[in-house]
Amino acid sequence: GDGEGRVALDSAGRVFLVGWVGGAADGLLYAGGSSDVYVTAYNGSTGAKLWSQMLGSSVADVSYGIVSDGSGNLYVTGHTSADS
Repeated sequence: GDGEGRVALDSAGRVFLVGWVGGAADGLLYAGGSSDVYVTAYNGSTGAKLWSQMLGSSVADVSYGIVSDGSGNLYVTGHTSADS
């Protein structure tokens, strides 16, 4: 299934959304399993999508949250059922 999204903002005004989906989304490849994590970035002023990325393995992967630090790095927390 699909999971709820979490939001982070950075100092450049970008908005980042993280969540999980049970299939391909936004034209991105799906790794398989019951869910993969997605991260999508938007321009905070215009709402235009900047980029999207899927993160996943062949088993269940879910996200719990996302934060941005002062250097523009993103940190995504979550869980995978993969062994490695």
